[in-house]
Amino acid sequence: MKERMKLSLPPEVKKYIQSYMKEHHLSFTGDAISCIYQEHEEARKKEDDSIEKIVKDVTQNIEDLLQRERLHIKKELLYMERNI
Repeated sequence: MKERMKLSLPPEVKKYIQSYMKEHHLSFTGDAISCIYQEHEEARKKEDDSIEKIVKDVTQNIEDLLQRERLHIKKELLYMERNI
């Protein structure tokens, strides 16, 4: 569903939208704004996905490091018990 709106835009924004319309062969300003919005949302989603992947990788690395440290401490304790 589309809704008609009146917009006031700075000249540089108007030029950007007009050049976008020419570049993408669009006839209507609303279509250009919709496409720009979709591209923005896709870029934001990719950024969010990449941040989530980084957080997941860092979390996994920290868990692996903690597991190795636990095993090392456990081995050291067992070694100390044997020596006592």
